[in-house]
Parts: sequence; C-alpha cells; structure tokens
Amino acid sequence: MTANSHSGDHSAVLLQSSALSDTFIPLDDELRLNALLGLEILDAPVQRNFQLLTELASQLLDAPVSLITLVTDDRQFFVSSNGLVQPWAEERQTPLSHSFCQHVVNRNEPLIVNDARKHPLVCDNLAIRDLGVASYFGVPLVHDGNVLGSFCVIDGSPREWTTHDLDSLTKLASLAVHEMANHKASQAKQSDLENRLRQSQKMEAIGQLTAGVAHDFNNVLYAIQIRSNLLRRAVNSNTAALHLGEIDVAVESAKGIVGQLLRWSRPGPRATTVISLASMIEKSLPLLKTTLSPSVNILFSPTDDAVRIEGDVNQIRQVLLNLCSNADYSMRNSGGDIRIVVSTRDLDEDAADDLGVDPGKYVELEVTDEGVGIEAELLERIHDPYFTTKPVGEGTGLGLWTVFGIVRRHNGQIRVSSVPGEGAAFRILFPASTQSSTPESLSSASEVRRQGAIAKVLIVDDNELIANGLSALMSQVGYETACFTSSPAALEYFLADPHAVDIVIADRAMPELSGDELVSRIKSVRPSLPVIICSGYVDDAPRDVPNERGPDAYCIKPHGFDDLCKIVENLLSRE
Repeated sequence: MTANSHSGDHSAVLLQSSALSDTFIPLDDELRLNALLGLEILDAPVQRNFQLLTELASQLLDAPVSLITLVTDDRQFFVSSNGLVQPWAEERQTPLSHSFCQHVVNRNEPLIVNDARKHPLVCDNLAIRDLGVASYFGVPLVHDGNVLGSFCVIDGSPREWTTHDLDSLTKLASLAVHEMANHKASQAKQSDLENRLRQSQKMEAIGQLTAGVAHDFNNVLYAIQIRSNLLRRAVNSNTAALHLGEIDVAVESAKGIVGQLLRWSRPGPRATTVISLASMIEKSLPLLKTTLSPSVNILFSPTDDAVRIEGDVNQIRQVLLNLCSNADYSMRNSGGDIRIVVSTRDLDEDAADDLGVDPGKYVELEVTDEGVGIEAELLERIHDPYFTTKPVGEGTGLGLWTVFGIVRRHNGQIRVSSVPGEGAAFRILFPASTQSSTPESLSSASEVRRQGAIAKVLIVDDNELIANGLSALMSQVGYETACFTSSPAALEYFLADPHAVDIVIADRAMPELSGDELVSRIKSVRPSLPVIICSGYVDDAPRDVPNERGPDAYCIKPHGFDDLCKIVENLLSRE
C-alpha cells in the first residue's frame, strides 16, 4: 500500500494486519537474511545521516519516538533512534517479543496501530508495558526486493494516524533505503581499498625479502665468478678453460634470474622505452600461437597505435605471454578463443578514484577467455606468489604474481572478473606516454689504457672470499692492493697515509661502518680520490649525480671483472 492509495479510513490495513495474508514473508527467509548481512549495517555504529532522518520523522509527524530498524529472525536492531528510553536506546536492540516492526516485515506493508492495547496483532506485545508504546505507525524498508525492516514512529498515547503521516513516513523510508544502498557501496569501496592496501603491503614485504635474498645470492655468485677468473688465469688446459667458461655462463644466467625476481617484486622500472602496445602484440602473435593448444585461437584486430606507454618491452611481453598461457590452460579441454583488445581511456577524477589510479589518459590491455573461470573465493588469491590451482608439476604459482609485479612496476592497475564456467577477463591499465619517441641512450664511455705506473687499490669487503679473490685478480692484472674485510680497519689504514692509495673499491653493506659512511670519511680527507661502491642489492645504484663526498662509480654484483677494470682505468686516467 502506498501513500497515493491510502485513505483516511485505516480499516483495510487493520483487517490485513489481523490475519495472515498471501504475501506473508517468514523472518528466517534465507535470501532476506543474507541481504541484511550484506548491507553491513547490523550492529554498526550510528551514522549521522540515519540519525538526522529519525529526528526529521519525529518533527514531521509530531511523534515522541522514531526508529529505523532492521529485523532479523530473532531480534530487531535500531539503526538509529530518536526519543527512545533507556536502556533500549543504548542497547540499540530488542527481542522480537518487543517488536511491532516484525509485522511490517512479515506483510511488506504499513502497519497502523492507533491503540496498541486493542490491536489484535500487538495487544500482547511486551513493548506496550516495557517501552510505553500506545500507538505505532511503521512502513517497510525494501532494498533490492528484500524487506529488511521498518521506519516507524511511536507515541505514548493512542492517536489517529493520518494520510499525511503515511505520505511523509513513506518518503522518509525511501530516503533511508537510499542511504543504506549508499552505505553498502561505500563499504564495498572501503573493502576494495583495504584489499588493495593489504596486497600492496604483501608485495612490498615480498620485495624486501627478495632483495635481501638477492643480495646474499649475488655475493655468492660474485665469489664464484672471481674464483673462476682466477682459475682461468692459472691453468693452460683447453678443457679446463671450457669448463670455467660454462661456470661463467651459469653465473650470468643466475644473475639474470635474480634480476628478474627483483623486477617482479620491486616497483620502479630502471630503463624504459616508449612502446606501442598494439604493435608489440602483433609482433608477439607468431610466438604466442606456437605455445597454445591447437584448439585455442587468438583473436586480435590491429588498433590505432598512436597512443603509447613507457616501460620494459620484455616485461610487458611477459605479461601478455603469462595471461595467454593461463587462458590456454583454462580451455585445454574445451578449446575456445582468447580475445586481446587494446584501447585508450581518459579517466576523470571519479573514474580514476574507483580504479585506484591517477586521473589522465591510459592504455588498456584486455585479455579474455572462454575457459572454466575462477571461483569467487579464489579471486583475491590469484596474485599471491606460489598460489596455484594446477596439479603438482603443472604450475608454480608465479605466473600471475609475475604479472602483478610487472604491472605495479609500471604504475599500472589490474582488474580481474570471472564467471565460473564462462571464462575470465583480465584488464590492465598502463599510463599513456607523453613522449612521441624513445630518447636516445647515452653512449658508453670509451675504453682507456691502463696507467703505466703501478696504482694501489684499496679493497674493502666484509666477505672474505670476495675481498681476497678480488685482491688476487687485481694483483694479476698489475695493480698493487691493500685488502680489508673490516671497514674501520680500512679507514684506519687510509688515514695513516691518505696519499698511499690511488683508488678505493668498497662494498656498500658492511657492519660497523657502511660503504657510504666509509666513502664520506675518505672524501672528507681527500675529495679527489676515486671511489667505486659495489653492492649485491640490484636497486642500490642511485639515479642522481654523485655528490662531492659520494662514490664516483657503482658496480652491481656479480659484475664482470673486465668491466670493473675498465671503470678503474677510466677513473685513474681522470685522476
């Protein structure tokens, strides 16, 4: 019944209220209870907008008490209240023995009670005695077809409710339902932001762990590389040289794996180019098709590639390969199409805020399949490292983690949607490039000849294998060396005769006195002395120009010995 159909005579409502009707809704209806829980308002703190609505209801209907209630299968909860006596106002709920609102929910229609003691539905209700309810007027709160509760007003004396009262309360109830919908949307958005934050924190923690492991692993590789170089210079056997060459190849391969792990988990691309995403995909299609099942097709139509992105083309290609590989696996039994779409999007502040990115122009890569899909409870975990639904031996759980890390490094955003049995869609936003072409890279420094005089190299590394091995290598190519595994001892040696050293090679991460601190103290005594900092942390090399008390060059372990010699020669020639 609505305000337009209701007349001053309430007898029809009273008759409907006195007996069960065809529209009777059980309070324990599962769909209704799930809808109640989904609103996330039950037992939540009072919100100002709901409170204002109850205060307005009391004013418009001249009622001492007004309530916005939600009715479960065993109680009614007060979302907000005005004029309610204690302890009910503080407890914000009553059992159904004190609920008139349950009858509003049961019938999904207004309940008008002029005199509670004479009304057949509520004359025995304990609210008459305990809350002083003499007259009651409530209208249903309906959201998405589910009756959730009631917006009601109460008087301590019998009274005649009017058509104007019904019209006013119905409009207020509509506002309350609208506010509930807004609250649900706000909670969903907040939950999404919290999930993004947790995922970001999780990936940051993984990144920190990976960086630490990479540092230690790079030191081990560097020690192996140094010993391999020493052995190559010590033996004349071609067979031994061949084996040592294989060791060097293995070290370089391991070095590449470490770098790839760090690129997956740490933000901030190091070297970027301007990429046409559409062109890159077209060039990758032949490779993609050779890796897919015969029953799986790739559908990609060339698009306008005028808009580009900035990034590492190999990593972006890896994203495409991993997504297509997963799509292929999901259709391995049924076959189907993988659709790849590239488009541009201009996001205003509202759209960007919903997606968790900055406003501006973006290039969107969309990869969809017709496979088995992803269960809703698994969607939040698919980017976790080592999480996989594949059988043992068929997947590592690193594919989508790799995708997530690369997208994050490129300041992008990834969204996943799926309907089990109908497929999945991955949509990735990359910021559009403001550059029209790739800047030319700087040419490398030309090789310079080694100095005629014997130069003395101060080597400092807390890893004894590295320090001694590097000292032996430098000695073999004609340098005099002073080697220390203690940075304070190295500083003491330097300060005893600052001009006895021609160049310093120091590790960065050392106990007691870090490489940076050591360099600063050396430079404070002799600013022009060349210093090289070596580090096992791939991200350690700064992008800024070194200051006068900082190092003159950086080397990331494990670096080639010939490369290190070139840096030494170059710095000594400048000196």
